[in-house]
Amino acid sequence: MMVEKQQELNNVVLKYGLRSKEALYISQELDIMINQVMKEKALT
Repeated sequence: MMVEKQQELNNVVLKYGLRSKEALYISQELDIMINQVMKEKALT
């Protein structure tokens, strides 16, 4: 799942030519969301 999300992010960066700063921000946001989901699944 993590690898797929990272690949999606890479594709978006290539497609839209985002600046690395923006891409890094998006990556961090994705990581936070993924971590939240993982924690919630671990609790159930």
